[in-house]
Amino acid sequence: MSTLAGLVACGPTSATGHAVASPSAPFVAAASPASPSVSVPLSSSSPSPSLVPLPQTDPPPYRRAVVAVYGVGMASGRGAIHVLTATDGVLTDHLLQAPDRFRGVLDAKAGVVLEMDMGLDARTFDLVTVELTRGTSRHLANLDGLQYAAQGDIAGVLSPDGSQAAVGVGHKLLVYTLATGANMELKAGSSSKWFVPLRWMPDGIYASEVPYEGPALDVIRIAPRTGDATVVYSPTPFFALSPDGGIAAVATNTDLGDGHGVRFQWFNTLTERAGSSRATLVVQQKARNFLPVDVDAAGRILYQSDTDPPTSDMGLYLAVGRRAVRQLSAQFSGEWGPGVFVGPSSALVSRIRGGGLVTETAVEVDLVNLCGDASAGCKVTTTTISSTSGTWPTQVGHVVVIGSLA
Repeated sequence: MSTLAGLVACGPTSATGHAVASPSAPFVAAASPASPSVSVPLSSSSPSPSLVPLPQTDPPPYRRAVVAVYGVGMASGRGAIHVLTATDGVLTDHLLQAPDRFRGVLDAKAGVVLEMDMGLDARTFDLVTVELTRGTSRHLANLDGLQYAAQGDIAGVLSPDGSQAAVGVGHKLLVYTLATGANMELKAGSSSKWFVPLRWMPDGIYASEVPYEGPALDVIRIAPRTGDATVVYSPTPFFALSPDGGIAAVATNTDLGDGHGVRFQWFNTLTERAGSSRATLVVQQKARNFLPVDVDAAGRILYQSDTDPPTSDMGLYLAVGRRAVRQLSAQFSGEWGPGVFVGPSSALVSRIRGGGLVTETAVEVDLVNLCGDASAGCKVTTTTISSTSGTWPTQVGHVVVIGSLA
């Protein structure tokens, strides 16, 4: 099965309506009798592309239907990589790489996970890939020189067939061939901006242009061979992009008399944009931060609604057209984090536990059964997939749905 929608439709269900096997303690993977889960440590990186075998079970759990990959960063400066698989109607959380060093997921596609590995002291910047079906890791490139020359976020995406990676680092956009480690630079625009790759679609690499100070400017589409860039959405300070690149959920500021937040303006207006069509207003509210979590190809938007100080209507919302329904409440700003749709009525969403960021006790990944119309008798339910103890900033990074490898 390729999505969680199929899992929920055909598998045995728990009391919440979802079939899930979840760990009872941090980083402990649930296992089925036929195919036990394993913890697979990442081998040490090498100076050039090289294959390193990883321990395997028989059969390897990652040959089953892989639903998603995500990373958990810990306050200690270390991080773990998780893989969710679906077998016989049961969703299982596996620990792909233990929290023995600082690493995070950049992208995952076609059985390949693209990671940033910063070692134990977070002073190195290595691109690493893990091939799920073969159980091998590959050191692709070291980015220390570029990152130290112009420090900023490093982002990367994989090509549709998983053979290449586009990486934004140090005001450059580099395309790597995974099999050889060879790379070329795409001259996509001004050297005064960062290029943050978002998705690599058949029609090009979708990336965000980010200035030195403040939120993003535009979403551009870059030709992967020539570097020719076309503005797709503008302006886009904070946004989510649908899997096909056709729809953007964009949070911007409108002058509603509410001034600024702590540093920048509130994102008090949420709109939906399809291609070059005019933006459609989804929701607008004074002194409010609307942060898109994800948008699907049908235009459904999952977003956070936060304010400071907290209010009773904060939380995680689902918008279908201009109809927005709160799915889950929030006690504090930042309680709900990154997430992704895994079907028309389900999503994986991260959550901070402990009542506040400064009092954080754990971060978890929840499977949320969404309701677009509560009056129809639908009930929002959640099932915890994994939970990791820790203090702020223990948090979930990028959550990537990659479907089936079976």
